[in-house]
This record gives sequence, C-alpha cells and structure tokens, in this order.
Amino acid sequence: MEKLREEWQYVVVEEVVGATVELMRWPWPSADRVGRLCWDDDAEDRVMSAAVPQRLVRLQLYAPNHLQRRPRAGDTFAVRLTGTSGWGEETEVADLAAILPGAVYDVSADAREAAKLAYQGASAAVFAGKVAAELLEDARKVREDRPRATRLKVVPVGEVIDDEDDQG
Repeated sequence: MEKLREEWQYVVVEEVVGATVELMRWPWPSADRVGRLCWDDDAEDRVMSAAVPQRLVRLQLYAPNHLQRRPRAGDTFAVRLTGTSGWGEETEVADLAAILPGAVYDVSADAREAAKLAYQGASAAVFAGKVAAELLEDARKVREDRPRATRLKVVPVGEVIDDEDDQG
C-alpha cells in the first residue's frame, strides 16, 4: 500500500449504476494566471476509483449531513487523504469512512459553477483591451454572496442508523 502525503483532493460521484456508486478521486487543481483550472502533468496517473454501494453512501454521508437526495453524478467533495487504501480495488467498499477518513466538504455547487465557466470560457470569443472594472467588481460580489462549502461527516458503518425502508 502506497503512503501519500496528506493533500487536498476531490472525490466526484462519477457514475451511479443500479445500486452502485463509482467514486473518482482526483488531485486538487490549481489555477493559471488568468484563473483557468489546470492540473499537474501527472494528475491523470494519480486518479483512482472506488465502487461503493449507493445505500452506504446515503447512510454514511448523505443522511447524517441532511442531504435530502440520492447521490448523483457530478456531486463533488473536497477531501484530505493520506493514502490509497480502499481505492482502486476490485471489490466494493464496505465502509465509506475507510476511504474518506479525513475532512470532507461538499463543493458540488462550486464544481458545477467551475465546469460551466470552463465550458463557456472555451467557447467564448477573446476580447483584447481592458476589462471593465465594474464587471470585475460585480463578479467579486457574486462570489462573496455564494454559500460556502459545508463540512460533512462520514459516519463509520458500525454507527449507522438504518431507518430507510428501501433496499436500493
């Protein structure tokens, strides 16, 4: 088992197929000088996945944090991870707390906004010249008014209160 230095990464609900959620773990991006997201050259080599029963994700992460929906593709969490245990394995994860042992923050809204901006930026015209100061000020105000990421807890599987009546 490889030991990594503790670092911020993000975990995305990549896919939901039947009763299984595929989580993908990516290195945290940085921004270039004009604010575009970018990753280190070796970032793709550090991507890992884990298959987790959807019910476990709901019971250990969503329900305890009052997320009133099922996991959906694109849900994104900022996490502090130190190792690879449970990631990249052939079997389903039996305890979500084992692969998400540190701080977990729901950054889904910010991630969706970043994806929209990246898409729009890639398809927009480039204008030469000065950027209007008031446009930048308006954008700063919008960023400040946005809700902050919420810190979540991952309940160890032995402490889960299973009061759901479904089997999915």
